[in-house]
Amino acid sequence: MPVKARWEYHGIYYTAVGVVTADEVSKAQKLALSPPEGITPKYQIIDARKTEKFDLDQMEIFNVSADDITLGRKFPDLKIAFVTAHEHVEATFLDHLKISWALNTEAEIRMFKTLEAAREWIDLPYPKSDEASNSAKGDSATKLTLP
Repeated sequence: MPVKARWEYHGIYYTAVGVVTADEVSKAQKLALSPPEGITPKYQIIDARKTEKFDLDQMEIFNVSADDITLGRKFPDLKIAFVTAHEHVEATFLDHLKISWALNTEAEIRMFKTLEAAREWIDLPYPKSDEASNSAKGDSATKLTLP
């Protein structure tokens, strides 16, 4: 599966590899709507540095934006960081961003070239390695402790 998710102390970190479909994005967003006990998401990071393409048409991009509206309302002050350096992936994300703004999203959404810049903007503690948190595949029992 090209999208993997990991719950962190204050949010969720996604990695997307290869060609990502609308169905995979939808499943990832559903996971974000049901965080593990004790976690109130403050951020989402979508690490698309290894993504070749988001295979979404305009209606699917609209649906992703609408789901982000739901996330922003359910979790106030949510930050969504999209990380990529590929122009074709940036173009799809910019379409998503324009629709989200038109729908008056409450989430703060930004695009970054590096993961470090995204982490700096979010400004919250996070696991320093994969060993510090479980790789979540919808595991609602995932529990993390602050360092």
